[in-house]
Amino acid sequence: MKTAVIPQVRVEPELRADLDAVLLPGETLTEFVEASVRRAVEFTSEADADPDRLFNLLLDRAETVEDEMLAYEAAAVIREVAHRRLGTDLPPRSHIGLNRHAPESSRR
Repeated sequence: MKTAVIPQVRVEPELRADLDAVLLPGETLTEFVEASVRRAVEFTSEADADPDRLFNLLLDRAETVEDEMLAYEAAAVIREVAHRRLGTDLPPRSHIGLNRHAPESSRR
């Protein structure tokens, strides 16, 4: 099958730096852009086809984000209490399962 080209997009240097910062090890900019465009097209198609399903997906995601925020806040409180009571710091957040780039299997 013959491929097509997506037009080049000019962005501010800050956005390009932010993009480079979120690329996973070994991931290319082309792979990232292709995957992002595919997800956006699929998401838009699904939203047009079934708005109720989209609403439920967004609600599920909001609940997940809320749970993650509560876990993060709880971890922050625990760290502060440990620091005040024990005079010591706990390991960095990546050691308590809050690292974005950690594989799912390594998250607690």
